[in-house]
Amino acid sequence: MRKIKTYNDLMALGDSDSARMEFVRTAINEHESSAMFKEARTANQYYAKQNTTIVNYYKTLVTKTGQIVRDKWSPNHKTVSSFFNRFVTQEVQYLLGNGVAWASEATKKKLGDDFDQRLMETAISAVTNGVAYGFFNKDHLEVFTLAGTPKDPTYFKPLFDENNGSLRAGIRFWRLDTNKPLRATLYEEDGYTDYAWNIINANGDKEERGVILHPKRTYKLNIGVTEADGTEIYSGENYPSLPIIPLYGNWLKQSELIGLREKIDAYDLLQNGFVNDLDSAQIYWIIK
Repeated sequence: MRKIKTYNDLMALGDSDSARMEFVRTAINEHESSAMFKEARTANQYYAKQNTTIVNYYKTLVTKTGQIVRDKWSPNHKTVSSFFNRFVTQEVQYLLGNGVAWASEATKKKLGDDFDQRLMETAISAVTNGVAYGFFNKDHLEVFTLAGTPKDPTYFKPLFDENNGSLRAGIRFWRLDTNKPLRATLYEEDGYTDYAWNIINANGDKEERGVILHPKRTYKLNIGVTEADGTEIYSGENYPSLPIIPLYGNWLKQSELIGLREKIDAYDLLQNGFVNDLDSAQIYWIIK
């Protein structure tokens, strides 16, 4: 049985930089191999109208020797339905299409001019993936996704407290390609730390081991500018708790694609089967 990395595992490491760096790397690998992450990636493809079942489907033939080979001769049209995209859009628009109303208009201004749009993006990701995370970063909301989106290819690994199940820390990470550097940020209640793997150092060589790009720093920095010294950080402070809040798409905490995928696949296969058979029938009658 696979052990899930938790907030308590992180706290047990103490202040060891090397141990915490190894923990982050292991947690990332665990996240990418989890069932929830894989389901979320599939749901993202359906939301992007790239239905994996019909895209990966192809016809086969059986030769005289019993060998199964790919059918390269008969029609194999692959049109996909956009049902899941429309379903998610309609659900989110129904809930948030008019924005969020506050008792005081000043409250909304403190959250940024694009708060309603950001909240809608968070909800779309939550309904699609099962959960999304909102980072309330002082005067604006940032969206952290479980398995990325076409717009934002970054992932977020939550670290829950074993005692009460609350979100106490998390790792946001991204990598443009398998041969590109891996970047990660560990968010904790007392600040955040930036890490990197496989980066090019000052000598032009690739660093296989992990490095700390920025040591832990507070979320809110007070910066002063003087003519003599330039820009200088003179103090900082944190929030009362972790400023990252999970938003679940439903009470089951799972993607809305679950339970719908089979119906979408059946519709796509039926529609394409009809088109392909009709094409074959036309050829038959022309020859006849």
